[in-house]
Amino acid sequence: MNCSEETMVGKVFLVHPEDIDIPLYENMKIIDGDDQVIYNKTTNPSNLMVEALSENNPLAFGKTYFKLPDCTDVINHIAEHITDFM
Repeated sequence: MNCSEETMVGKVFLVHPEDIDIPLYENMKIIDGDDQVIYNKTTNPSNLMVEALSENNPLAFGKTYFKLPDCTDVINHIAEHITDFM
């Protein structure tokens, strides 16, 4: 499945996209106006949601878009409350 803008198979419109924090590499640099346009598209959660879904990583998808815990969070919670699980 190729979800580039030219061949996009779906688009999601989010009510509050500002509530979704898309993780980006710290070394991304904007050099010119074209970079700014690409950066703005990259940081728009609505533009990335279908592409992220196609990556077949439900744990990362749930953490990014629905603020769900990842495996480490769940394991740490169980470890901290182990008596509740016995």
